[in-house]
This record gives sequence, structure tokens and C-alpha cells, in this order.
Amino acid sequence: KMLENLVGEKGFKEGLRTYLREYSYSNASWDDLINILDKKTKVNLANWSKIWVKEPGMPHYETSMDGNKLIIHQANAKKTGMIWPQYLQVLSIHKGEPEYSKIFANKATDTLNLPENSKVLLLDGEGKAYGYFKQNQEQKSFLMSRKIFTMPDLQRAVAYIDIWENMQQQNLKPEALYKAFYVFLQNEKDELNVNLLLDYYRKLFWRFSTFKSRQTLESKFEPLLWQQMQKASDASLKSSYYHAWLSTALSNKAIHKMVELWKGKLKIKGLPLSERDMTTLSYQLAVRRNGNMAREIPSDVLQQQLKRVKDPDRKAQMAYTI
Repeated sequence: KMLENLVGEKGFKEGLRTYLREYSYSNASWDDLINILDKKTKVNLANWSKIWVKEPGMPHYETSMDGNKLIIHQANAKKTGMIWPQYLQVLSIHKGEPEYSKIFANKATDTLNLPENSKVLLLDGEGKAYGYFKQNQEQKSFLMSRKIFTMPDLQRAVAYIDIWENMQQQNLKPEALYKAFYVFLQNEKDELNVNLLLDYYRKLFWRFSTFKSRQTLESKFEPLLWQQMQKASDASLKSSYYHAWLSTALSNKAIHKMVELWKGKLKIKGLPLSERDMTTLSYQLAVRRNGNMAREIPSDVLQQQLKRVKDPDRKAQMAYTI
């Protein structure tokens, strides 16, 4: 997609046709395609290909403002000796309205004129650029609050990805994401965005929390995930919330629900559990047998589930596992 943006849709299609015509029934390489497309644009595609395809790493962007000028720094350009050229679609807010400004960032420092008193929210407003976009305090304050829901679905998705990357780059603390994700999951309606947040939440819960902080997370998110599952009208969304709950719920109350679900005494309205789901549930119960609720979980839960399984492949897999 980035290559198409550099060449343009028309030039890109023409270049592909030429590539297929010239190299049909013969061997061809990536460089052969780049040589053809290079004639369709003013951008040095050989250099672009060397940086983006043949070298490791990614650009790290930082921003500052000088009046109404946005200064965009490729912060790791000096350290790596490389500049990653690409188009950025900057999303800013001006007088309460979103503004999109496009710039081809191909220097260590680029400048972009914005309307006076603009607030920059995202350097990658379309979700088509690649890199680490370091958030400043103003951006964090906006994106980590309910204000994020003034943005369209796609831009929220881009913001969630940027927030996660900023946490991984230690520009945000995991504790800040705990608070933000609680708000996000209460308010997010787009199913793709919900699934993205739930995936991040599971990683946050198991990889970026201590035992003590996990207890705090559990007490807040466990009832939230169950509640959102029950409220969801779509079976696919219900399933997403259920599996996030199942993989992170650790309280005695939650384990009791798991046992009741496995025994068939508790049903989730609008979400029938398949044989695969029940098998997964039995595994989750088995790994929770060393806690306070060990007595409630049958000691042979896996053996009992194995007898229930009818699918031969799943039965063989489970028999091998246990």
C-alpha cells in the first residue's frame, strides 16, 4: 500500500501490467518490479526499497510546534544513519473540527504549516504509515480520555495502536493503560476495535502486570467483561468478550461461573458454547485447580471432558495433551 501511495494508483497499475508482461513465463525479482515502478514517480524507489525492504528497524517520530508550524523529527535518523521516506496524513483539531494535512516526510526534520492554534492528535491519521509515533503530553491527555470517542472508528483504531506502541516504548506506563482501557471497553462499539482492545488487554494482563496489579485489574475488568458480554447483541462480539473474560478471570466468583458453565447449569443467553469452547473451558479450569476453588473443580475435569468430545481429531489432540 505504501508503494502504491508513492507511485500513485494509475502508475502503480500500469507498472504492474508492464512487470507481468515483461516477465511472464520467466524469472523476476523484487528489484525488477522496483526498476519498472521507479519510472512512474519522482521518488527514488531504489533508495526507498533499500531502506524499507532490505534494512531492519523503523522510523521513530517526535514532534514539536513552532507557532503554527509542526516540526516532525525522525528521532533515530542520526543513530541509524537512515531516513525512512513515507507520506504522513497528520490529523489535527482546529476550532473543534478535524483537519487532515499530508506531508512527504523524507528528511531528518520536516515542517508542516497548520492552521493557527491547531492541536495535533495523530501523525498517521489514515493508518497507512509505519513507525513509532511518540506521543507528547497533550496527545496523551486527549487520546487516553473519553475525548477519543469524538474521533471516527478508523482513527480510534490508529490511536489504540499508537497508545500500545508508546507503552512498549516506555513512553506510557502500563498503569495508565489500565485506566484508559477500562474507559475504552465501556464505550467502544466498533467490533474490530473491541477485538483489538481485548487482544491488548490480555497481553497487558499477563505480560505487563505484577501479581499485585493483576489483582486490581481482575477486580475491575472481570465484571466489566462479563457485563459487556451480556449486553452485546451480536454473537461474535459476545464470543470475543467471553474468551477475554475466560482467559483472565481468576476470582472465586468467576471460577464458580466457569464450573457452572462446564456442568451445563449456567447458560449465556445468545452464546451457545460449542464442543471446542467446552474443551477450552475444561483446560482453563484445570489450570485453576491450585487455588482456593480447587475443591469445586473436579480433579478429573480433563478426563471427563475427553469422554464428552465427539470430534475424532479434537479427541486425539486432547488425549495426547493430557
